[in-house]
Amino acid sequence: MSEHVTPEHVKDVQRKTRGRKISAMWDEFGILHGKSCGECCHLIKHEGYRRNYYKCEIYGQSASEATDWVKGWTACKAWNVIGITKTDLYKSLWRGKNQTEPEKPIEGQMEMSLLEDE
Repeated sequence: MSEHVTPEHVKDVQRKTRGRKISAMWDEFGILHGKSCGECCHLIKHEGYRRNYYKCEIYGQSASEATDWVKGWTACKAWNVIGITKTDLYKSLWRGKNQTEPEKPIEGQMEMSLLEDE
């Protein structure tokens, strides 16, 4: 039994094998077949002690491997487009709660500002 392979199926397979980072860029900007991230002006090379690593300036950068980029990924349609500002898409992919929101106090918990007045 042969299964008809649709473009949606190919896109789904690429997402599963390529990871969440490039998938977020494809969702935001679309896929640009025939081009790779390694040829894009938005890919920034950082020279490390043991290896070089790459970051996409549009996706956003952090000081962790969570925003490391692969030169061989199929590019998004922001490829070499001048004037696109960084989006910090990586922040929307954090697992768990949004870390920019302050935690709510626990019921009955004393506030630190009350201790400073004494």
